[in-house]
Amino acid sequence: KFTDRVVPLKDTGRVFPEKGVGDLADAFQIIKQSHPDAKLLILGNQNNAGQRIVYPRLRSEYRGDVTLHPWTTDDNEKAVHYMAADAFVQPSYHDTFGMSPLEAMVIGIPVVVSNVDGLRSWVDKMLAYGSKSGDVKSITHRLNFILSNPQQAKANARRVQEFAKEQFNIRNVIDAYLALYDYEMGMKGNGHIVDPRDKEESYATLAELSGDERFRTFGRTTRRQWNGVTLSPEDKLALQVHPKAVREEIKSNGTTQ
Repeated sequence: KFTDRVVPLKDTGRVFPEKGVGDLADAFQIIKQSHPDAKLLILGNQNNAGQRIVYPRLRSEYRGDVTLHPWTTDDNEKAVHYMAADAFVQPSYHDTFGMSPLEAMVIGIPVVVSNVDGLRSWVDKMLAYGSKSGDVKSITHRLNFILSNPQQAKANARRVQEFAKEQFNIRNVIDAYLALYDYEMGMKGNGHIVDPRDKEESYATLAELSGDERFRTFGRTTRRQWNGVTLSPEDKLALQVHPKAVREEIKSNGTTQ
């Protein structure tokens, strides 16, 4: 349990230089001078990568304030780490969508990310504090602001939390997926042919997001139909339950099956 200030970096299952962990270690040393009770938690340590990348950057007296934790798929364990933190940091040199920052936002933690593709949108929407990738000074500046102004930082995080929960709730995400599929997969007759395997995989994603297996069944049956397989009565029945109808049912009931 971390009882003092904790500045965590959550990683996508691994720690390596492109994630900016070395820069974070350098920033942490500077932060310790003005916030001596600060602690650093790095999630995603595998094969002692953190020891090789982080420890050489730290003064020996600071290493005891750094915890390197393996990646976990346990949502409850991840939530505990998030909620123990005063800030979440992902100072990547390049990245994708940025699911980890979003998780931190939803829990209500101030987020610092580098202003690179995949993460820049969080900064542009004023949902995260931006820093320049590879710029230890800017990372330090953002973290010092959060740790020195906890009430303001928490108030900002609560605003972001409300937006993130509304913008990225399961219903809105499903709507966005369906709208994309309508356009990309020819469901509105836009003229291009789509590999049925992609279509099946996409509906499988919807099933995982919503918890409703009818999406998966529809995608699987559509592929069978595309491939000229003789459909069973069960297959024909599955095709009658269009994904949009399932979506409307979820919307009206407020639950998934």
